[in-house]
Amino acid sequence: MTKRLLHTLTILLVVLMSSEIQAQNNRFESTPRGYWTLGINAGGAWQKSDICATPGWGAGLTLGKNIWHRPGGLLDFDLRGRYLHTRTFGRDHFASYGLAGNTALNGSRGDGPNYLSGTNSPGFAYLNHATKINELSLEGVFTANRLRERTGVILSAYGGIGVDLHTTSTDQLDFTGAIYDYASIDSTNTKRSIITDLAFMRDGEYETLADAYADGAQVSIMPAAGLELGYQVTPHFSVGIGHKVTWTLDDILDGQSYNSYDNSRSSTNDRYHYTNLHLRWQIYGHTSREEDMHTVDNTPSNGVKPEITIMRPQDNPYTSDKRTTGFMAIIQHIKGKKNVRFTLNGQPAKFDFYDDSGKLVSALTLQQGTNVVEVTASNVYGSDVKGKTIIYQPAAGPYNPTPVVTDPIPSTNPSTPVTKAPKVNITRPSASTSNTSVSNAQIKATIRNVSSHEQITFTVNGNQLSNFNFNGTTF
Repeated sequence: MTKRLLHTLTILLVVLMSSEIQAQNNRFESTPRGYWTLGINAGGAWQKSDICATPGWGAGLTLGKNIWHRPGGLLDFDLRGRYLHTRTFGRDHFASYGLAGNTALNGSRGDGPNYLSGTNSPGFAYLNHATKINELSLEGVFTANRLRERTGVILSAYGGIGVDLHTTSTDQLDFTGAIYDYASIDSTNTKRSIITDLAFMRDGEYETLADAYADGAQVSIMPAAGLELGYQVTPHFSVGIGHKVTWTLDDILDGQSYNSYDNSRSSTNDRYHYTNLHLRWQIYGHTSREEDMHTVDNTPSNGVKPEITIMRPQDNPYTSDKRTTGFMAIIQHIKGKKNVRFTLNGQPAKFDFYDDSGKLVSALTLQQGTNVVEVTASNVYGSDVKGKTIIYQPAAGPYNPTPVVTDPIPSTNPSTPVTKAPKVNITRPSASTSNTSVSNAQIKATIRNVSSHEQITFTVNGNQLSNFNFNGTTF
């Protein structure tokens, strides 16, 4: 049942991720470092122990704090606290004869049933248990940050240590306080028939504290590890599934530590599993008033000019078959969106800028063919300019640019048209002579009757340069 639930949840999550990924682009690159996460979870729980497991359940809360995050980095690291409550159950369909050391069933406790001697004692029992666990644990969580930034898919692995308060009981007395007549069970029947017969026989009350639990609940230190797969539905909300394994480090969690066929100790320790669906909310911190004032003032304290690093796309030029693509850059030594200029094909484009991380993110709508993206950042010490060329070619087929249409110059031979000569109009700086106090300057121009980058020669102080962008008209 639990495996079927996990399979269904996985399919639903994959479908959700596929549809969301197609509809959205890089909207999760804006996560600031140091965020908190608050989560709730619920699902199925069961034991891997001496008694055959039956489906149980669990529910819990998590509270995490981001410790390491770098935009574009491979991994994030969080510390997370967890509270988890589980109920696990088990029942055997075969008789157990190793009861001599089991204080819950051998009559040694006085108030418990005696299946070894006395009136109607068969010398064996069909074991069952119900276990309650309350866990408080601390976990270290590694998350694939770059995968999350690019696709919204959240893949995490974690390990931790917890303090577990656990109690186990067994149903071995009927409503009158007498032991069950296990001798009437036909052990040659099928597993399903035996389980059905036992269900009709028992009253469902787990009235007897199991072996090693005569004094009540026990406290144990237990390590755990798990995997999670989720999707960032919005920048502040994610949904996912996970599986967690906890090692008990002893063999008594189910109330049985002996082999079923004799009184020897079993050789493996118990562990319990928890498969769950979780919902999580990211909580971002707020800047202090002093930081807000610094953001408005925008005067860097280190005395250096801005530095721009374009994180995505990495190739230049970059070819995309999607009309909308994500752009991300990191700008150092600057605070405040007002000191950043961001353009697409020479026109201002929408973007988000995060002071705490220096991250600029934008979802660009491209025109077919060549697109020029440019970022300019300035402060009192200078400025920096970085750009990328993005070529949009629809997936339906290669883009065939419309040839530049030129007006022919009249000729005595109409079969040999002559095109107009190129025309250059420098738009920045607007004056023929311009003074500046910074070492970087922008040059922009409109060039007519030229169709490619190779037809342009650009020199500075007699030195030819090739690091310029040209989209057919705009230089």
